[in-house]
Amino acid sequence: MATTRPERYETLLDVTTASRLAEQVDAAAAASPLKTTIVPSDEAMRLAAKIAAALDKEQNLVLFCGAVERDGSDLVSAQVALALARIEREPVLLVDTNFSSPSLHSLFAVAAEPGISEMLLRKNSDDCLRLLEGGLSLLTCGDAAKACADWPEYAHLLAKMAERFRWVIASGPALPGGEATLQTCNFDGTVLVTRSGRRRRQELADIQRELASLKANLLGVVISQE
Repeated sequence: MATTRPERYETLLDVTTASRLAEQVDAAAAASPLKTTIVPSDEAMRLAAKIAAALDKEQNLVLFCGAVERDGSDLVSAQVALALARIEREPVLLVDTNFSSPSLHSLFAVAAEPGISEMLLRKNSDDCLRLLEGGLSLLTCGDAAKACADWPEYAHLLAKMAERFRWVIASGPALPGGEATLQTCNFDGTVLVTRSGRRRRQELADIQRELASLKANLLGVVISQE
């Protein structure tokens, strides 16, 4: 798919089985949703609609990566996930797959553990999913040192989550990089996020070429503001 024109985005603020994951989703739904101060902006709503239109119905795994660390991909992914939950009115999962520098737990003011690493290790799995206001579920990174120990199991877990949720939106590591490169292969689409002025046009073009060589589906580039 052709790369979309960069968007100007105002920043705001052993694997579980399908039945086991269903129990976790039900348990999360039964709990009182956690309050969040993050509200999807108009830009996030438009970006969410473009992502939904760019992918087929069965494609629902989307990875957000920064051009460098702390480029705002966590904020953008959170806003888009909330926007998709509002648009689709179906369950949406936001997951922190930035194992080198996880941040979603701080963004939503929750504990980092339990998270994806504990789910992979079958530790406290019933408590891994947190239900937020607006129909969004959050899966933090958990123990980052253990989270990506087994990539095949990680990929399998993502596939199982994709069966349970209408959308799985991930806040991933910065591109380019080995960890990010591995992750793009597990997602139906990737969105590159960069802050205005942080990367030269040629550097972004190099990243786009790298993704193309991996046959990753680059949905577009989001330019966030400081």
